[in-house]
Amino acid sequence: MAIIFNGEPGTRWVNDTGVARHQFFRNWFNSYKATQVSHLIVEAFHGPRPPEMEVRHFPDREPTNNRASNLRYGTRQENEDDKKIHGARPKGSRNANAKIHESDVAETRIAFARGESKSSIARRYGLHHSTVGDILNGRTWRRTPREDTCPTSSGMGTLARDG
Repeated sequence: MAIIFNGEPGTRWVNDTGVARHQFFRNWFNSYKATQVSHLIVEAFHGPRPPEMEVRHFPDREPTNNRASNLRYGTRQENEDDKKIHGARPKGSRNANAKIHESDVAETRIAFARGESKSSIARRYGLHHSTVGDILNGRTWRRTPREDTCPTSSGMGTLARDG
């Protein structure tokens, strides 16, 4: 299976997360395929990817370090564990799926402590009322200040309240 470079000398770019990609031209399909450079290197030096395995950057988590010694195959769980070790998993409002900001979380807790309902708070921020409940109960946004570090209407106090 011969892979040749496109007439544009094998277009190479780095995406917004720092991952190097390369575009190839497969002549028998007459179509383009973009592949991560790390995937090409690990396959060349470590063989074909086994089923249920991913490419890991380890020990250096830097996505531009595509040396064969820094690349290996591993399970999804190993890759996720690597992210924890290297602090590569975005937390709080840095997470692309975050619907609110840390300051909104603090305001949510304060509003609830002052008597505002979960549904009212949810409408204000465009959230589901159960999401507000998860914030208030510490199931989500655990790293944002809570309880005695958040001011309530009577100064400093706890945010625990039924409802």
